[in-house]
Order: sequence, then C-alpha cells, then structure tokens
Amino acid sequence: MTKILYIVGNGFDLYHKMESSFSDFKDYVAKKNKPVFDAVERYLIPNSEKQEWNGLEQALGCLDPDEIIDEVSPFMESYGSEDWEECAHYDAQFETEKITENLSSELMTLLTQWASQLNKTTPAHKTLNLDKDALYISFNYTDTLISTYEIPAQNILFIHGRESVNDKLIMGHSTHPQDKPLTEEQLEGEDPRLSQTKEIIRNYFKKTFKNTGDIANKHRKFFSKLTDIRKVIVLGHSLSDVDSEYYRTLTSIKCIASADWKIAIRDIKDKEDKEDKEDKEDKEDKEDNEEKEEKEKAINRLKNKGIFIPHPEFIFWKDLGDFVGKSSK
Repeated sequence: MTKILYIVGNGFDLYHKMESSFSDFKDYVAKKNKPVFDAVERYLIPNSEKQEWNGLEQALGCLDPDEIIDEVSPFMESYGSEDWEECAHYDAQFETEKITENLSSELMTLLTQWASQLNKTTPAHKTLNLDKDALYISFNYTDTLISTYEIPAQNILFIHGRESVNDKLIMGHSTHPQDKPLTEEQLEGEDPRLSQTKEIIRNYFKKTFKNTGDIANKHRKFFSKLTDIRKVIVLGHSLSDVDSEYYRTLTSIKCIASADWKIAIRDIKDKEDKEDKEDKEDKEDKEDNEEKEEKEKAINRLKNKGIFIPHPEFIFWKDLGDFVGKSSK
C-alpha cells in the first residue's frame, strides 16, 4: 500500500467555504481592535512585498526601525531643556512598546480569538476522499480534517498549533532578528532612551520571528515517521517563503525527495468572474494562458527556495477528485 503524506494549508479550508484567509482576519481585527488594525495598516502592510494582509506573516518582519524611532523622537526631550521633566524619561520607550505590542502580543491575541470563532463554523460538505491511514502536516489552526473527514488526530501534525486544544498558535516572519539593521551595543554618547527604544524594537523582531528550524526539531518524533512515504499531496498550501524551511526539511528525507509529488493550485475560474459577453473561443484561450502562467508560478516558487522536487504534478482544485480520490457523493 502506498504511504501518503498530505500537506494541508489554508487553501484547504477556503476550498470548504470557510472564511479563513488573512483578508478575513483583517476584517475581524478592524471590527474588534481599531488600534491594532491601524498599527498593522500603518507600520507593516505598506512596507511589505505584497502590501496586503494576505502577506501578513512576512509583513511582520517589515517593520521599519527608523520609522518608529523618528516617530517617538519628539518624546526624547533634551535633558537640558526648560520643558524637561523627570517623569518624561520613559515616554519614548512607552510609545514604542505601545506600537510593538499592538503588532505582536495584541495581534496574536486577536488571531487566537479569530481562530476559535472560525473553528466553530461548519465547513462545506465533504467533497474529497482522503486516506485516513495517511499522515498529515496541517498548517491550519482548525479541525476541518478531523471534524469533516474523521482523520485520526494522531495522524496529524498541527505544525502551527491547534486551536481546539488551546495550543499556543504560531504566526511569524522568516527574517532572523540578527539580520535586522539594529546594533546590539549602545553607541558612545548615545541617548540611553534611544538605546532602550532600539532594544524594544529588537525584542519585537525576536517575538515575531517564526523559527521554523526549532519548530521542526520540536516535532522530530513526527518527522521520524516519514520513512516510507511514496506520495506527497499538497492541498492549499502556498509554498510561501515564510514556510520554505519546512519544505527544505521534508525534502532532506530521501523517500520524500523522491516521492510522487502532486500540488493543488488555484483554479483561475475560482479567482475571477467570467464575463458573459466574451465569446467561447476567447474564453478558452484566456483560461489556457492563465492556467499555464499559474503552473509556472508554482514551479518557480519551489525553485527559488532551492527546493528541487523531480517532476511535480500541478493540479487545479477542480480536478482534485482525479488524484485525491473520487469525490464523495
């Protein structure tokens, strides 16, 4: 019997009509905590590559230290100024902590609350035949695999935490804090308030860093089970840069590197409304070109991460029944 490893990402929950995207999280944060929402919109999203909430994890590493320092510098009144008061000594640090806490601890609290709410929703009806004897790595916080497909919990590694058992959920960027342009040492003659402000920002980067190497090592018992995998099926995971080290770890396992990989990618028909006035021939040409482009993007994402999988097969979600199993009726 062929041993299968499924890698499940947020696209899996979206496929089951759950409002689980970071765009949905954006709406939740905007409704529940405006100061956190405003902080993300001001300090993270404009500096990120995607410039949208769907790239929130990597955006956490895009905080500009100089922007924060410039913003709080008016609170560093000169010690010799007539307006100087001793009680104002920590004003700049307080303002910096307020910003960084909104972008870290407060944001994570909201993520946990949102995931709890999401986990209480009912996914769309079961549409796939998944192998209950297979092993699963889920990047989702939800129990869709268990509640909808009755996959045994012991067969699933919830690598970023499982909300329903009160795991500490994981979300973060992939840029090591040491790579951030903030010197550890206090410069000669530097205002101690500035030094303390820098330290607060350094701690922010440490707090929001997702150390995928440590996470994989923590779950080495599960990874040790992956010794006879012959097929890997990726369902709804974007192969994003922030998670690329997980794939590097997986492909270091010989049987996985040589396994038959099948990767689900978005169906163009699901991403955009078709225009009724287009004639059929133009539609078909357009969809063929977009299908080719989508496959090329997925292949390049793998190559750019230095992850080489021999002859991966890319399948649109609409064709899932043909390779995951016949659709359930």
